[in-house]
Amino acid sequence: MEKKYITINASLTHQGITVNPNISFMKDGHTVHHNFQHIILELNLNATGISFLNYICERMNAKDNTILINGLFKVEYISFAKQISGKAPEIRTLGNLIDKFVEKYLLIERLDLPFLYIVNPKYFSKGSKSARKKLLVSLLSTDFDGKINKEALLNQPFQSFFIGK
Repeated sequence: MEKKYITINASLTHQGITVNPNISFMKDGHTVHHNFQHIILELNLNATGISFLNYICERMNAKDNTILINGLFKVEYISFAKQISGKAPEIRTLGNLIDKFVEKYLLIERLDLPFLYIVNPKYFSKGSKSARKKLLVSLLSTDFDGKINKEALLNQPFQSFFIGK
């Protein structure tokens, strides 16, 4: 995945000396839309858990929040973690984290496609607000009946929408 950067010309002064370096920043990223700190605390996530979740969000498809989390993806993360921290989590640890992320609806399983997940747009997205809204509408449409657990997107139990109908 090619990373895109923006470059700015900065003006930095230290002890009377001014320099004007070009500094690069990541152009794209992901947005957190909903406070999920309670989930992190419930899961008791350590640095590896938070890093892995962030890595998933950085790598998700910007159009539909999908991410293929197979063995290769886990190996790539392990290599990344070792490169930046000198520590490599075990592949089993990542599998346990994925299970926890699914349990707390940070990731939504695609029931019809193994290893394909949707990073929950209730919490995270890339791109514009209108693209996020379009994705949420799509996921809650009949097109996804039986393909995802729609309760993951809701603020109340699924069945509560049908009471009195």
